[in-house]
Amino acid sequence: MKRFKIVIAVIAIALEYVVVANALAGDKGRNKVMGYCFDAAFHEKTNRLFVAGGAWGTHIFKVTDGNLNFITTVFDGGYHRNLKISRDRVYLADGNRGLVVFDIAEKVPVCTWKQQNVAGMGIYIHDNYAYLAAGTEGLLVFDISKPDSPKLVGKSKTNADAWDVWVSDKYAYVADLQQGLTVVDVSFPPQPQKVSLVTWDKKEPMPEIIRGEGKFAYIAAGKRGLVVIDVSNPLNPKVVSQYKSDPNGFAEGLCVRNGLVYLSNGNSKNKDENGLIIIDAHDPNSLRVKSKCTFGGWVEGVCLAGNHVFVTNTSSGVRSIDVSDPNSPRLVDSFGPIEEEKQAVSDTLLETEMSPQEREIIEYFEKTKSQILQGRRFNDLSTATNAFLTLISGYYHQDQNTLEQIFPLVKQHKKLSSPEQRSKMLDFVGKSIICRIPVENKSPKESDLCAIYTSDSPEKKINQAWAFAYVEGAWRFAGSTSEIRNWIPSATHAEALTRNTLQLQHEEEAKKGR
Repeated sequence: MKRFKIVIAVIAIALEYVVVANALAGDKGRNKVMGYCFDAAFHEKTNRLFVAGGAWGTHIFKVTDGNLNFITTVFDGGYHRNLKISRDRVYLADGNRGLVVFDIAEKVPVCTWKQQNVAGMGIYIHDNYAYLAAGTEGLLVFDISKPDSPKLVGKSKTNADAWDVWVSDKYAYVADLQQGLTVVDVSFPPQPQKVSLVTWDKKEPMPEIIRGEGKFAYIAAGKRGLVVIDVSNPLNPKVVSQYKSDPNGFAEGLCVRNGLVYLSNGNSKNKDENGLIIIDAHDPNSLRVKSKCTFGGWVEGVCLAGNHVFVTNTSSGVRSIDVSDPNSPRLVDSFGPIEEEKQAVSDTLLETEMSPQEREIIEYFEKTKSQILQGRRFNDLSTATNAFLTLISGYYHQDQNTLEQIFPLVKQHKKLSSPEQRSKMLDFVGKSIICRIPVENKSPKESDLCAIYTSDSPEKKINQAWAFAYVEGAWRFAGSTSEIRNWIPSATHAEALTRNTLQLQHEEEAKKGR
């Protein structure tokens, strides 16, 4: 995973606390912007489901027999990523603020405490402690015996970016994004100590989410699939098995109960492998697929409550699945826009022959790019092609106004328009050529996504997807990734963040005009 993608994933916009009610709850949220739904947690006392929606806050549902009844959205300007519930509190890993605490005793949650300036990526509650996987900060340990005034009592750098954490007995097991599984001794919380590391891919292990049961840790490791690790000896953890649905599968989230792993599996190529996969792990050394419940749209977190599994469906919201019979899971309910159309469009271009019109667009792009790199100024956001050219022009001329139009996130995050970033961007696009580009022969709609594919040379394979999102009547840059078959999730992140940035800008302008 590229550093640029990680930066995009943890940006948040500073807004005042507000609660947004959904006037369209009757249509199950078809017209509601859900943000990028990462994770879910269930409050058994009130039968409410809490869904972390990235820059759009946390959505709250009343659950009745698996049916999702929308209540409200807590929208407080953070980047809500991962959450756990203990008693009447939600402990939230916020991508921009670290640990955030909400009192959920009443219908509308109230924020009672928040950290600042830390990338909260994953969280686990064990006894009276909250363990926060905090990216480059490593593992942070908070005493939450007084839930509304947590106290940071210990921290430990891990071996890479701490992405998630699970705690059992006296050890914290940290999903370290670039390294694998790091084990930290937390028997004395003020002085957590790294004790071991295990990996399953020296180049890119990609651990994202970790859960555990008994003496085994289960890791959703993106394109590396599901990884099972024997942690019976925390000083010497061992990888015992792996599962990958097919070459295009991504293990994104999971829960484990009574020897069954409930895995959210993303697959932009094969829709029959996209959704929930239930895996029999009674023998962790020999995993066996028990059943599947497939549906469209990318997937992330998994929450298991009673006989229902709730899968966060990124910009599609959340799905509710009856797993009372694990051999035959059944989709009960959904809330949020349906993303199947976006998912399908992302694949078709690379599988079709290039048309004369596409060749003309590519020739136009390369010619105009050359002119820009020789000094021409360019600003046109009417098509994704022109938006890409505008991005290049903005960086070449160090034109902050142009960059803020095409890439609004630079207004809050100056590093994205720094001389170093300019140099990297120009070096990259200068050496790259367009391989495939969509033919833009229809009017775009709000939230449309588009990817333009590049390579280092005509002889080499496509190695980069440049994503653009249509936001407020213009095409905006939504990041780039080398995962050319899996660009939609990160583009959807950026789309939600872009909308927040522009909304903040409108509010600031309105205040000045008063």
